[in-house]
Amino acid sequence: MLLVREPEQALEARAAVAGPVGNERVQAFPADLTDPKAVERFADTVLTNHPKIHGLVHCAGLLLPERSLGPAGIERMFAVEVLAPYLLSLRLLEGLRSGAPSRIVMVSGTGGLRLPGTRRRLEPENLQGEVSFHPLAHARHLMLQRVLLARELGRRLKGTGVGSLVVLPSVARTRYLRHCPTHLRLLARALLLPGRATDPELAASEIVHAAIDPGLEGAAGQYLVGIQEAVPPPPARDMAAANRLWHLLEELSGVELDREDSAAEGR
Repeated sequence: MLLVREPEQALEARAAVAGPVGNERVQAFPADLTDPKAVERFADTVLTNHPKIHGLVHCAGLLLPERSLGPAGIERMFAVEVLAPYLLSLRLLEGLRSGAPSRIVMVSGTGGLRLPGTRRRLEPENLQGEVSFHPLAHARHLMLQRVLLARELGRRLKGTGVGSLVVLPSVARTRYLRHCPTHLRLLARALLLPGRATDPELAASEIVHAAIDPGLEGAAGQYLVGIQEAVPPPPARDMAAANRLWHLLEELSGVELDREDSAAEGR
């Protein structure tokens, strides 16, 4: 099942995936990830159609030139890249438990956490760019948040049959920068997309590896660069910050992890 933003994109996405593999069971649904209510409606649709879920891949990204708020008053980039993955992961846990062994895969920007100027730590007061906002600095801060979220999910779900891990795939040519003016696209390519971009197929194969490789069963926050496990950079190893982010997301969303879902809670 695929999630895309616009109804017409849903038809295109389904055709692009179902056609080459000849699988008519592929489904694609539209949902606006900047709207928490739309995210929850999508989660309900998924569980209705698929009570057993074997994998959940968070790969949506958004880069905007200016700070703007979505339908619920939440900054749009943060809503898409951090809050929506948090909500979907928790809302779909029932299906993921039913489909265990299963796993949650968080896709993060390649190399972004290692760049000069990258946020050196989580900034709880500036999760949504409330204090200061520059699109590229905010994008790098969100990369850190995504990694911390996946690692905290891995900690809290350890031993439940639902794994969680992060993958930084190869740099690929996508439409991630489409909303930005030319000067910002050029700067973003230099800072956020280091190295030579490849066809999306290579990055996609690395994400699929993270989602289905038997050797990653029971993942508890592992960090992959391509298909190789690696040591996260220091900001992403700060589990106190990961726990702080988790509680901030709980407060913001009003959605919490049931104690029966967590084998690591309180450890």
